[in-house]
Amino acid sequence: MVQEEDANGRGIGEVDLDLSDLSDLPSQSAAPVIPTKSQQFHEAIEAAASVAGRALAATESREAAAVIEQHVAAFAERLFHAAVVQNPRLTGFAPGVRVVAFRKAPKGFYKEPAIIVQGWLDIPDRALKRTGTEIIASLSERYSGYTVSKNFLSRKLHWAQSKHLRKMLSSAGVSTKPKDCSNLSSIKRRLLDHHNQPDYEVSKPVIFFAKDGSHIIWDSKRFTVFMNAGTPTIKRRGKRIAVSTIRRVLDLE
Repeated sequence: MVQEEDANGRGIGEVDLDLSDLSDLPSQSAAPVIPTKSQQFHEAIEAAASVAGRALAATESREAAAVIEQHVAAFAERLFHAAVVQNPRLTGFAPGVRVVAFRKAPKGFYKEPAIIVQGWLDIPDRALKRTGTEIIASLSERYSGYTVSKNFLSRKLHWAQSKHLRKMLSSAGVSTKPKDCSNLSSIKRRLLDHHNQPDYEVSKPVIFFAKDGSHIIWDSKRFTVFMNAGTPTIKRRGKRIAVSTIRRVLDLE
């Protein structure tokens, strides 16, 4: 630094500044990039075009299905007319044809139920805690552009899917009935019961059956047997119970 004094006695001078002295100062982050109005406009246009494109495709698919339905209906009419000629009892009937266009599921989508169930079997402590909303969100992210139905877990599985899943569960030591594998929600409930089996107190009622079939004694209470549509029945607590059902419960039949 070189300093002198002016006529009024004030100091004036020059300062030698070495830019390398600034190397130790903390660096400042770059300013965030703010989209311009032009960019925002183009992005909005692209999003709108995508939605409009899907809507247009849906409309065109319905129109195509309607045209196909007309051709198929005409062909079905001719086939049915030939069937009426061979079997006059069909006179007065007519075939009904309906063609529906739908968006095909992406490749691999129909395997997702098996993947989900396998996860429930492999890591039940974590996988069974996932909600249906979380599963659908994950699928929607994996199959972007395809709308995953909100009832994905509760809708009925294809019979082949259900059969395959029953085999998976059986191999894992989980016994099931056909109704347990009707949809993913029922499978999840079955697995939750499998991993959290409640304790039961087993007891059998004491029942005496009159040999003449006139009545039974159930836990010291007498119930008259009457015929209900040809079936011996009693009425207990407002409900009708067939005597044969009681005997089956007691393993007497």
